[in-house]
Amino acid sequence: MRAIDATPSAFAFAPDEIALIIIDMQRDFIEPGGFGDTLGNDVSLLGAIVPTVRRLLDGFRAAGLPVFHTRECHLPDLSDRLLATDATESYFPAFKEAAIAMLVAQGGIIGWDAPTDTILEALHG
Repeated sequence: MRAIDATPSAFAFAPDEIALIIIDMQRDFIEPGGFGDTLGNDVSLLGAIVPTVRRLLDGFRAAGLPVFHTRECHLPDLSDRLLATDATESYFPAFKEAAIAMLVAQGGIIGWDAPTDTILEALHG
C-alpha cells in the first residue's frame, strides 16, 4: 500500500487498484466561444486547470495506470435530466441545496428538478 498526503487524512491505495478519471474536460466548457462562454460564464476560471490536469494525466500514464475520460452529453434541447429532489439527500443539507442549485442554474443547463409526487402524477397523468 502507498499513501497520498490528503485531507482529511492520508489516502491509502494499492497501485494496481487506482485510476484517474477525468470528467468533462471539453473545449465547449472552457474555451471562449463555447457553450460556457455563451452563457456569460468566465471560462478562464475553468481553463486555468488544464495544465494541472495534464500533469496528472501524464503522471498516471507514465506510471502505467489506467486513465478514463468522461464527457457530459445531452440531447440538443437539454431535456434529458430530471432530479427527484426529495429522493436525493446528503449528510450536509447545504451540499444538497448547492447541488440542486447547480443543476437548475442558468435556465436548467444541466437539468431540472421536481418532487417525486409531481413526477409520478405526470407519469400516471
